[in-house]
Amino acid sequence: MNERPRYTTPAITRSLLVLAMAEELVRDRGWPYTQAEVRMQGQVEPDVWDVVLYGSDGVRPIWQVGRKEVQAAIINPGQLLAVAAKAARRSKSHPPAHD
Repeated sequence: MNERPRYTTPAITRSLLVLAMAEELVRDRGWPYTQAEVRMQGQVEPDVWDVVLYGSDGVRPIWQVGRKEVQAAIINPGQLLAVAAKAARRSKSHPPAHD
């Protein structure tokens, strides 16, 4: 006996379709927009985004998570290492004025 498909609401179906479209676009090597931000909300208050997920090459999401503008982010760790290396070089060339 086959199991009946689980019922979903139209809002869930629309959201799943939009996420599937975004996935296909990001996979296309010819598509120039490869970083994604996903905003999620309930149906109670329109234009109030309760959860924001972000995938980025840069380090900006670190501060966005700190300000609670983004709840979860994935960043390129190489960018963070580059920022740290630059700061380390700067601190060696400019020692502190006092201890």
